Amino acid sequence: MRLILPVLVAILLLSGLAFGQTIDPEVRAGIEARRVQLEAIESLLREDPREADLVALSEEVRRLRQEAALAEAPVARQIDALRAELEALGPPPAEGEPAESEDIQRERRRLNQQLAEAEAARAQIALNIAAAERLAGRIAELRREAFTEDLFARTPFLISPELWTDALRGFQEGYGNAVAAYRGWYDSTSERGRLDVAFGSIIGALVLAIALLVPVRRALNRLIAKRIAGLEPYPSRRVILAAVRTAASVLPGVLGGFFLYEALRLNGAIPEEGEVLARAIWFGFIVLLLADGVASAVFAPRLPAWRVLRLETRSVFVIRGLLLGSAVVIVVDRVLIRGAEVFGGSPALTTVQEGLVSMTLGILLFLLARDRLWSRGEDTGAEAAGPARVIEGEAPPGAPEAPARVVAPAETSREEPRKARTRIRVFVRILAVIAVLAPLVGYTNLGYFIATRTFALFALFGLVWSLRALMREMVRLADRKFSSKALEEAEGDERLLLSWIGIIIDLLALAVFVPPALLILGAAWADVRGWIVDAFIGFEIGNVRISLAKILTAVAIFALLLWLTRQAQKAAETQIFPRSRMDKGVQNSLRTLMGYIGLVIAFAAGVGTLGFDLSNLAIIAGALSVGIGFGLQSIVNNFVSGLILLFERPIKVGDWIITSSGEGIVKRISVRSTEIETFDRSSVIVPNSELISSSVTNWTHKDRIGRIIINVGTAYSSDAKRVIEILEQVARESTDILNYPAPFVVFEDFGASSLDFSLRAYIRDVSESLRVRTRLRVAIHERFREEGIEIPFPQRDINMRDLPEDFFDRAFPPKPGDPA
Repeated sequence: MRLILPVLVAILLLSGLAFGQTIDPEVRAGIEARRVQLEAIESLLREDPREADLVALSEEVRRLRQEAALAEAPVARQIDALRAELEALGPPPAEGEPAESEDIQRERRRLNQQLAEAEAARAQIALNIAAAERLAGRIAELRREAFTEDLFARTPFLISPELWTDALRGFQEGYGNAVAAYRGWYDSTSERGRLDVAFGSIIGALVLAIALLVPVRRALNRLIAKRIAGLEPYPSRRVILAAVRTAASVLPGVLGGFFLYEALRLNGAIPEEGEVLARAIWFGFIVLLLADGVASAVFAPRLPAWRVLRLETRSVFVIRGLLLGSAVVIVVDRVLIRGAEVFGGSPALTTVQEGLVSMTLGILLFLLARDRLWSRGEDTGAEAAGPARVIEGEAPPGAPEAPARVVAPAETSREEPRKARTRIRVFVRILAVIAVLAPLVGYTNLGYFIATRTFALFALFGLVWSLRALMREMVRLADRKFSSKALEEAEGDERLLLSWIGIIIDLLALAVFVPPALLILGAAWADVRGWIVDAFIGFEIGNVRISLAKILTAVAIFALLLWLTRQAQKAAETQIFPRSRMDKGVQNSLRTLMGYIGLVIAFAAGVGTLGFDLSNLAIIAGALSVGIGFGLQSIVNNFVSGLILLFERPIKVGDWIITSSGEGIVKRISVRSTEIETFDRSSVIVPNSELISSSVTNWTHKDRIGRIIINVGTAYSSDAKRVIEILEQVARESTDILNYPAPFVVFEDFGASSLDFSLRAYIRDVSESLRVRTRLRVAIHERFREEGIEIPFPQRDINMRDLPEDFFDRAFPPKPGDPA
């Protein structure tokens, strides 16, 4: 004991130097600095929140909270280390027990002091986090109040004469400043003697831009139309062609606009203070080109067969015109706003401009939301409706045959989306009415916000939807190009993988849509960026941190391993199995087991990536066992039975079996059930437990050799020995009958009207039994006819007695002219 105690004290001292140090001064200073900053922000909000930059304060509070959360983890680890050291020292001696040595007491006091300091630091961090969350909520509330107050602020009525007078005065002032800026550039260029060169280069760039915008675009569109003239307009081709036509319509105009912009900038026609306006014009020009290109490509007014949305031609032209008109209004609005910032304006001019824009866009939005423009796209189109299904009409016996009626497939399932689209259009029309009426009653800000943001949201949705559709069609094209015919005809694994890829594409499209949509609806970029960061950093559940980054990584790993499993199954099915001598049943079992193993590995890797301890799955297994005890016995029974079928292989793919549920060929053995294809091409899904617990006749379990029996009867006047010889000879002459075991004939019985014989023979492939029986019966019939052996049919003698004497006279009365 005297030797052990000093060694223990030395170990504890060394561990205390490594893990039991006091809180780092920098960490303590950071905790205190964050507390002071949070108190200063709270004081600022308490004094005058309207003068504060709420967006900047929100970003600062979020940063302080994140720093506090990051500082909490090392302090918590230090507290755990100190508690572990105290536990290693053991509990302090109770009253009456021998006292500890001086060294142990000193070490215990030091560890308790450090633990108290660490816990105090963690408590202060928790207070800082709580204060940051409280301030974040307060700032968010103030920002919502400011946004609502600005949105519903009253402005002069749009029909007010004083408003128009002030707006005209502001427009004249801004116009004069713009003219003065142009004259200044004109005079300075003339003084340098470069006016002709400047005008020449600008006019040349303008001519080049017009040439690229008109003739070149038309030539590209004609070339594309010529190349697709002989192609079938499949859905994939329509989407890809829309993307190609959009690029062909936009790129020449963008190139021409770039030349013109550079010509203006190099000749000094764009002053430094006018860069904002020039960029607005340039960006608006690109928006117009993109709107025209997308509308022309998606709706294809001149190529009805290649329309992505199957609409009527008249509706297509109207929608395209309304969309282009809306784009022009929005672009002009943004250009005028930037022009007012450069050359000056007035609040009255801004109010008039926003009111006119709100009313114009509201009218265009109302016209776009009419049901007549979109109804044909919902009710027509072969791709939309799908192949029709014919149901034969039923008629009562003796009545004429009822005509067939045509019913579109999935008619009920299409009703709900149609109703949803109708509700959306009704809601849009309500927004359009508000956008038109709001400026007239003094709520110009509200109407302008509704009109512009609605169009921006629809434009964003259309862009994201187009990218999503293009990605999905590219995946389908790649699948059709690189998948072999054998794999396309395989079970459903490839289609399942494509479904998962489609879901991932939809999630990516949603992730791309949400942040810009929040910005359009009024959220600040700092807030959106903070939400994205918070989503990726995640939140803690116990000791596990759940974050979007981990979820995406886990999904990606799961999908990758599942894809690798499918590739391994493909390689085995196309490269390994064909070169082996294994039958189809063994191949199917191995392929299924590979899928199960790959699925388990992918699931374990995905769950491990999320940070869950796989040992905790024992709790889930316990819950599953309870569920099995209550209601999952049948599912587990079928699953275990499926494993038995795969390993023991009493039944394999390709076998001809007879069960209580039906007779047919085994097509697939899955986890829960086995698919049997009957001889009339119907599928019978049999639970695996039935195949294990019930008797099953398997015609091809060991081999495909089987016995057939042909019954035949002859007249009592026939020579039985000769009949046996003929039947044996027919069997031996047949190429379908095996010589060993040899065929033989059995004299079955003396029947009611015939001597009954049976020919029993073995054939190579029992699946050919029907054809072999037919050929043997034909041969037997021909030989019996040659030998004069009669095959009788049942005959009956009828004796009639106790009939009236005039029965026949009444039953068959004589006709006039009959002999007496």
